[in-house]
Amino acid sequence: MKKILLALDKNHFVLTNTTYGLHNVFKELGGNSGNAIIQYAIQKLLTNKENLISLDFDLIHNNNKTDEYFDYINNFFDCVIFPSSSIISEFASYSILPFLTNVFEKIKIPIYALSFGASNFDCSLSLDFALKNEKIFKRFIDSILKNNGKLALRGYFTQSVMEKLGYLESKDFKTIGCPSMFYKGCFQIDNKKVEYKDFKPLLNGYLLREKNENLFKYLNENKASVFVDQDEFFDLMYFKKLSKIKLFINYFRKKYDNNVLKLIKQKRLVGFLNIQDWEKYLLENSFNFCFGYRIHGNIFSLLNKIP
Repeated sequence: MKKILLALDKNHFVLTNTTYGLHNVFKELGGNSGNAIIQYAIQKLLTNKENLISLDFDLIHNNNKTDEYFDYINNFFDCVIFPSSSIISEFASYSILPFLTNVFEKIKIPIYALSFGASNFDCSLSLDFALKNEKIFKRFIDSILKNNGKLALRGYFTQSVMEKLGYLESKDFKTIGCPSMFYKGCFQIDNKKVEYKDFKPLLNGYLLREKNENLFKYLNENKASVFVDQDEFFDLMYFKKLSKIKLFINYFRKKYDNNVLKLIKQKRLVGFLNIQDWEKYLLENSFNFCFGYRIHGNIFSLLNKIP
């Protein structure tokens, strides 16, 4: 039996705790509900009779770790596994990477990074950011590889970044895609043709951050459509006191319009704190299409047989 230390933001088999506020909710979700799908999938895939799983919520967050803490990890476990989407980015280079590098350099057992991803936040395919932050990125990557660790890459853009930094496929990494795609086995997607009057689509993306008028237009035209939010409106949906303050402020700033509030009231703008609730909602509401540019909003629909 393999003894695995699984470093996550929360136990994803347990419902998210809203007691400590919105900031803690996003921390437990890994930043947004799409990232929670990755962590849930990893936990689900690894939880079996062949593995002894210990969950650790401090390894990738808590800065006050003792020598005894690292001795316990190094002496008891066979390996450490952690999710690492969008971790090779300019933002991460000055925020979380220096901290994680210091942590991983104290670990003497193999570390496996799953869903290892690079992101260029100007949305281009330029690799210039990799060379600009080469020293920080390579020290972090080397802290994972030093004890026969491995990187499971989420896609080919990340592979291009790794190769630009001088790393080799098969030796240092393998591009496998996101674990969230695998935890239910092969995709079995329904593709039943329906008449337009029976067409019930799910949409995802950013309604306000990118002022997407086309999404608003379609949502207004198709009354059966539903928008699945992954982070923009959780305060309005789940934190009433906070949402009243935010609504008051943003009405004056003209950030919100009546479209958002109307969709929430109609229950056509939804978001989920737990993967279990999200899945239940998809299964109960007979959607027959999903469209958008939030990757895990789309992947989760595919996993639940929605094309």
